[in-house]
Amino acid sequence: MPKINVRDVALYYEIQGKGPETLVFLNGVGMTAPLWKPMVDHFLPQYRCLCHDFRGQLMSDKPEGPYSMEMHVADTLALLDALGIDQAHLIGTSYGSEVAAIFAYTHPQRTRSLTMITGVSEMDAVLRTAVESWATVALSGDSTAFYKSLLPWSYSAEFLESHRDFLEARCREFAQVPKEFFKAFARLVGAFVQINYTHRLKDITCPALIIAAEKDLIKPPRYSELLHREIKHSRYHVVPGSGHAVVVEDPDSLNRLLEDFLRSL
Repeated sequence: MPKINVRDVALYYEIQGKGPETLVFLNGVGMTAPLWKPMVDHFLPQYRCLCHDFRGQLMSDKPEGPYSMEMHVADTLALLDALGIDQAHLIGTSYGSEVAAIFAYTHPQRTRSLTMITGVSEMDAVLRTAVESWATVALSGDSTAFYKSLLPWSYSAEFLESHRDFLEARCREFAQVPKEFFKAFARLVGAFVQINYTHRLKDITCPALIIAAEKDLIKPPRYSELLHREIKHSRYHVVPGSGHAVVVEDPDSLNRLLEDFLRSL
């Protein structure tokens, strides 16, 4: 398992490909780097692809103490420095898209482009209450209850119905997750609920692609529409039929949208 020490933490990472430009894929809160495989495999012939688990996620260190989105930004910057990557295209989903946006306006010289998939810059009471409930279930230590608490918010009804075997297999995998994962997950949620940076979106000057999912319950398209309005010259697309975890539900649509965007730069 490749890890690299940056700042005060050892981060799990995967880097593949030899293209002249680098795509950095940034995880959703409950993800781990290998879940990007359908997108990484698509772009490997043309790009170098980097994925990593944030501090607190499954395969990276899980230090005690509060986390913040700015901490993830600093970790990501240190990871790029350690790997000798001067500038990158940032592609984030959900939690990772918010890290990517903050990175883009704090380190514009290091950001070639920004892609935000089902991201937000602020939240309402429904979103806040939902993620706080996930943290509560995580702290119970019941891996099955935790995983099942995520499902209705993460996937469309059609996906839940048609992929029962896949979801049950993932549930069994969660039973093997170490207990410290769940405590760290609650700290990740603590970082997320501090998000409130709509006023900084105007400071994002790189090319930007904003992608929403039509059937996203937890971060519905209105959040992405706000991002699109506030980020200058951004592009906006809605993936039809998908729930929030569009990276899992419909990576092919994401690949087409991202490929068109990157070719236009």
